[in-house]
Amino acid sequence: MCGRVLLFSFAVVVVFSLFVSPVGRCSPGDYETWLARLKSGDTGIDFARLRRLFIELPDEKRHRNFAELEQKETALLTALEEKKPEEAIRLGNEILEKDYLRVTTHNLLADAYGTMGDTAKQEFHSQVAFALFDAFIRSGEGSNPEKAKVAINPDEATLFLAILGFQEEIHEVVEKDGKVFEHFRGKTRMDSDPQDFWFEITSFYRFLPGEGSTASVVAPEKSPPPGYYGDPEGFFEVVLPPGTKEKGSCQEGIIFAGPGKGVIYLFEFTSQGSLESITQILAGGKVLQGQTTLTVSGREAQVYLYTFLDKNEEYAMVMVLYPLPTSFYPSTPVCMVIVVPASDYEASRGWIETTITGIRFLR
Repeated sequence: MCGRVLLFSFAVVVVFSLFVSPVGRCSPGDYETWLARLKSGDTGIDFARLRRLFIELPDEKRHRNFAELEQKETALLTALEEKKPEEAIRLGNEILEKDYLRVTTHNLLADAYGTMGDTAKQEFHSQVAFALFDAFIRSGEGSNPEKAKVAINPDEATLFLAILGFQEEIHEVVEKDGKVFEHFRGKTRMDSDPQDFWFEITSFYRFLPGEGSTASVVAPEKSPPPGYYGDPEGFFEVVLPPGTKEKGSCQEGIIFAGPGKGVIYLFEFTSQGSLESITQILAGGKVLQGQTTLTVSGREAQVYLYTFLDKNEEYAMVMVLYPLPTSFYPSTPVCMVIVVPASDYEASRGWIETTITGIRFLR
């Protein structure tokens, strides 16, 4: 979106539309129709629905040669490391021709296009990678077979466990009630005690190498997954957009470089006084364009949209306050702040919304 007037004429109306309206307002249809929309650049589709439609396809349309895809993905990563983005893009597109729903491939393609300076394709593949992975995370709580996360390829479980820094103690395949599950037990970087993780793999189990063996599901080496931050105190975790990198720390918080020129701040306040002080500083000198409330992970979050000038460039700032249960951390909320250039705001709406709703409270 171009121009100051056009960008900020939405004010309160778009604030409510952005943070209250559901993501993906596509009408019902078959898998090929929805996939065509995505390939044409429509990242507003319902990715959870897209994944379900894929699972409902007959076996012959869901069949994937996972060994071949893994080999090509490894070659893609090597091409990136050797600074051969054209080769990486060629390999990535060959993989997507056979399996368009691979999170890692989209993530690596975003890096390749970024290296080439093609920011439009970089943003597209980043959004697709993040939305697909977010839909997988939300497919189930994962602590038992009844609440298993539903995977549509081995890539998803690999990324999820890699993000957690998982140390495997038990790995088994379990068949129950006509479904196939993969069960892992082990410790993560956040847990001192072993945790259970269940993934339903019915849709692709028979296509795995070695007559259904799942030995290759969790690989020792894997391409960088979408960003992840786990609160050291174990109160919350959040999946950040692909390519997000930690920049450093600040008073009461941590700073990440997000997609494009976006910056993401995460604050966990130690007192009510700290909250009031930091939020006053953050809002100081900025114009409040609108505010609303949003239910995130069972909590009523307060969402504020500001605009401001810095060195003659206009920026948009979204500030979200997430209250924690008073029984755990009295009067101590978590705050997320996302800042993007005003000219990039419209194109950034997808990853901004997914990021602020992607936080999960663990207690």
